[in-house]
Amino acid sequence: MFLDSFSGSLGELPRGKRTTLDALRVLADDPRVSTFERGPAWLESLLSDLKFAGLIVELDEPYPWHRYALTDAGKAMITQQGE
Repeated sequence: MFLDSFSGSLGELPRGKRTTLDALRVLADDPRVSTFERGPAWLESLLSDLKFAGLIVELDEPYPWHRYALTDAGKAMITQQGE
């Protein structure tokens, strides 16, 4: 039997770690965010900011997941900050 928690690492970022750089690092390792964890203002704002800044793009992914890929700019930000 396989049970899925339908949660990704981004939704589990603790307060104080909900920065652009932390989010990019998390999405680089775990690019999926569940529909079920979407909704909190901080998470929606962070995703919106990342997309608006051109650091991530959303890819096709079957329900209930959303998949994000880092753009070259997003990868560069991680590299510049000394991964």
